[in-house]
Amino acid sequence: MSIRYIQSFINIAILFLIALLISCSIKSKSKSSKKQLIATLTPGENVSFPIDSGASLYEPIINFYEEDGKMYLVVSPHASGQLLVFDFEKKELAFKVKFQTHGDYSNAILLSMDSILVEGSSGEHFYLSDTSGKIKNKYILFPKSITDNFSNAVGSSITNALKADFTGFYTFYSQRGLLEGGEEVLKRPCVIHYNFKKEDWEYINVSFPPLYYQSGGHYTVTHILGDLEVVGNKLVVNFPASNYLTVYENGNIKQVEAKADELPIIVPPSTNFRNDLDDIDTYVLQSPAYQFLLYDSYLKVYYRFLLGKHDDMSSKGDILKNYDEKPCTIVILDSALSKIGELKLPPKTYHTPDHFVGSKGLYLSTNYVDRSAIRKNMLSYRLLSLGITKQKIRKVKNGRRQSASKRKSDD
Repeated sequence: MSIRYIQSFINIAILFLIALLISCSIKSKSKSSKKQLIATLTPGENVSFPIDSGASLYEPIINFYEEDGKMYLVVSPHASGQLLVFDFEKKELAFKVKFQTHGDYSNAILLSMDSILVEGSSGEHFYLSDTSGKIKNKYILFPKSITDNFSNAVGSSITNALKADFTGFYTFYSQRGLLEGGEEVLKRPCVIHYNFKKEDWEYINVSFPPLYYQSGGHYTVTHILGDLEVVGNKLVVNFPASNYLTVYENGNIKQVEAKADELPIIVPPSTNFRNDLDDIDTYVLQSPAYQFLLYDSYLKVYYRFLLGKHDDMSSKGDILKNYDEKPCTIVILDSALSKIGELKLPPKTYHTPDHFVGSKGLYLSTNYVDRSAIRKNMLSYRLLSLGITKQKIRKVKNGRRQSASKRKSDD
């Protein structure tokens, strides 16, 4: 082998190494310049809406509705049999709907200015009403085609688990015999969908997470079943007893982690748990749960509410105070369900079950149960404005990227 050949080989090898080093350097710089989104929620404006004397301030069902550039707050006071539609800008009542359902009523969603979906109080059927309160159609929740397969099925009147638009609606359904049927019953699908166009029902193949089996069904007694959000073809299901969200899209199911920084330890009720109010109140008060899930269609983010453990038993027996005195963390997720931030709410400030998403962001009720200055017959809310910044990811620690601000706190 000639010296010239060897020299040529060495030169080629050197050039290859130089190119490799440059490539690695560029790649390293590219990695170091990657940015992550950091989301925050900042308290903003306060808004209030007058409601009829005697209507419950603490258990209304709230929906935000927009049509032709006009924004409305749709309020269904608990057990009132009516729907209050407010002009959001003027903060005054636009119109009221009194339902002709003979008391058979628990929830309502405004689909359009002439169409309202009304859930029967038994949870086993739904009505379609116009704004005069007249029933246009009645839908039986479980037709024979489904009850043949799930003979013990019964509808759920869980208000947070009813999501609808002009195409149809989704809701949870529980099943009679949960405690007796055990794991076999709990593994059955628990979400149902009605398609207005096809005029037919279908069950969605989403079932309870493992904690529900471990509790022998008792968890379904102590907590609401969960929340639903529908975004395009994607159905996102929130189970309070899981650090994961269940996503159903185009027939496929996946689990997406969506947990708070301080990972809650959620345990099932004890084996000697009794289904009486005393045991239920104790468990609800002392057990953390991801109680609510909201989608912000304006800002394209999700808000997941974690109600933490609360050891003060002085409010035992008062479910409203249980909610208001439990520490609350809001986990913020982007449209792909990646976590981008979280906020711990100040204690004894908000009534967390009463909330809605408006065009400016997330609104939480300030009708805290023990607030002495509460305005009578007024639904009051505070805006939490979403802010999103980008931060460079500069450090790798324990196999996970850390932002510059996080590194500073770690060091």
